[in-house]
Amino acid sequence: MAAREYRAQIRPLDDRPDNDWRGRVATMNATKTLWLGLAAASCAAGSSANAKIVTCAWTSKQQCGAEQPCRSGAASITTTINLQSGAYRRCDTKGCDRYDGVVRRSGSFVVVDLPGRGSFAKIADDGSAIEVASLGTSLLIYSGRCK
Repeated sequence: MAAREYRAQIRPLDDRPDNDWRGRVATMNATKTLWLGLAAASCAAGSSANAKIVTCAWTSKQQCGAEQPCRSGAASITTTINLQSGAYRRCDTKGCDRYDGVVRRSGSFVVVDLPGRGSFAKIADDGSAIEVASLGTSLLIYSGRCK
């Protein structure tokens, strides 16, 4: 039933006799159900329709340590980022970890900071991207593309 038709069937409480408690409870439950349904539909439409999710495939990796030269290595991770909520999911051969990131725009880049983790990702408008992560006194620098 459409919301307009549903409201037309609900009678004001003042028109009922005092002993008509079943009608009052039914009206309260129907109104509560209607509002909960509208709220759920609104939340569902707002969260998934506007979410911008990108997946980054890293194609190269550099590992640079304190007082050590940088070394190339195999890039074995993927990253999925929700640019609306900041949810940051990083997967490697050992599994996936989820972090709460802070997303902001800086010129023609989207920067995703992972506060307290010593990591960030930077994505250009053309899809090229880097991820920098600290591991002890080393830096891991990944480069690739995000779609």
